[in-house]
Amino acid sequence: MPRPLLLLALLCAGCIVVVTPTPAPTSSVGVITSTRAAPTLPPVTATPAVIAIVTPTATATAPSPTPPPPTETPPPTATGTETATGLPPTLLPSPTASVPPNATAAPIGISLFAIAPEEIRPGDLVTLTWQAAGEQAALWRIALDGRLVQSYTVPLSGTLSVASPPDQQGRLDFALFATAGASTAQAFVSVRVLCLYDWFMAPAPADCPAGPPRQTLMAAERFEHGLMLWTQFDDLIHVLYSDGASPYWDALANAWFAGQPEDDPDLVPPPGLFQPRRGFGVAWRTGYVSPSAVVRDRLGWAIEPEFEIPSGHWQCDAAPRYARCYVTGPGGVVYVLQPERSGWGPWP
Repeated sequence: MPRPLLLLALLCAGCIVVVTPTPAPTSSVGVITSTRAAPTLPPVTATPAVIAIVTPTATATAPSPTPPPPTETPPPTATGTETATGLPPTLLPSPTASVPPNATAAPIGISLFAIAPEEIRPGDLVTLTWQAAGEQAALWRIALDGRLVQSYTVPLSGTLSVASPPDQQGRLDFALFATAGASTAQAFVSVRVLCLYDWFMAPAPADCPAGPPRQTLMAAERFEHGLMLWTQFDDLIHVLYSDGASPYWDALANAWFAGQPEDDPDLVPPPGLFQPRRGFGVAWRTGYVSPSAVVRDRLGWAIEPEFEIPSGHWQCDAAPRYARCYVTGPGGVVYVLQPERSGWGPWP
């Protein structure tokens, strides 16, 4: 054997070659071992669906909206690009203050409005009780002339005690209003208020007097077409016409004073008739009726001399406008003077 080959054989005889076999793959089915790290997903939080709840007002009942059925969210894949939210894809709109268009309007009305007691004195308390349907209610006190003068903040149903005005007599009125949109319901109650003062005559009028009667010295004189009355406390002459023309009565200031002539000698009455004197005479001769007439043109001549009424009375009712006044006349007859000089006559 040649020397080189022998040397190579000797070297190879001392070498041990170790071969490590490649391990067989594991036979677990469906399990894949990946060398790429799995994506980190955020935790899933359960979020409830938003439900619009509209609180109905007093005039409408709005049903609560029904939430939509839940929508399943697809499970995340291993791509590492999706993020799970846990929310359904569609949410209801946020609630608003408006009533849904399909809301049914509640009825509007006043089922109860009462006042107690039935009779009071000025300044006493009254109790009001009411029940109404609508959006809101308003309570008002009514003045004697019909104006709404005092308001009270009240709920749709309730009870309220209020004091009557200390100077209001005759009656006390309240109004209740229930409103919903452009619709309004209303109701009224009234209580009788006793008078602070008494009338000087009987039977007494239904209204209360504005004050105590004025007892006064008076003078009177009858005419062909009416009557004259003088009251000392205010020094006025009331002329009551019976000719059917307007005004039916008038009030004139006493323009006569001591030192003036008591009558007009140039005016001579027919037999059995008289010319009025002093204050009655001045009013009769010069009292204005129209640009072309004076009081005597309507009254005519006096049918008797004037005479005294030693204890007469004058009293007016408490109406804020268009008050009636009552005055003692000849023979104890009481006359009522209608508002705006629109009439007069014996009472009752």
